[in-house]
Amino acid sequence: MTMTTLWVSSILKILFVLVVVVGVFAPVLIWAERRQSAMIQDRLGPSRAAIQLPPGLVSLIDAARRPMRQLAVLTGAVAVAALITIVVMAVGGNLTPTWLVPSLVWFGVASILLRVGYAVHGSIVNNRGKIM
Repeated sequence: MTMTTLWVSSILKILFVLVVVVGVFAPVLIWAERRQSAMIQDRLGPSRAAIQLPPGLVSLIDAARRPMRQLAVLTGAVAVAALITIVVMAVGGNLTPTWLVPSLVWFGVASILLRVGYAVHGSIVNNRGKIM
């Protein structure tokens, strides 16, 4: 390994650590510390401490909400269809396809996760980019 590649890789590692630690973890840790200290001291601070997202990111989150909602409705409909198929096959006495129960579980979980994600994104957009 040449000296140039060693220097470049060292600088890239330092930049990565600075960007990750300072850019991501530091605001989250400061936010958590301020909320916790305000809760301990019984101050008004916990309701005001927030992480402010850039406006461009808020508009991107808002644009991602509509497909997420539509996908949640679609996966919920597939889960209901799988449940109806399971009930019909159980009543008929020939419940042999083993893929129906796992599909019901997976589509149900996906629908719930998508709905929760839609609600979280909605709260971020309604708070104008403040994560509380």
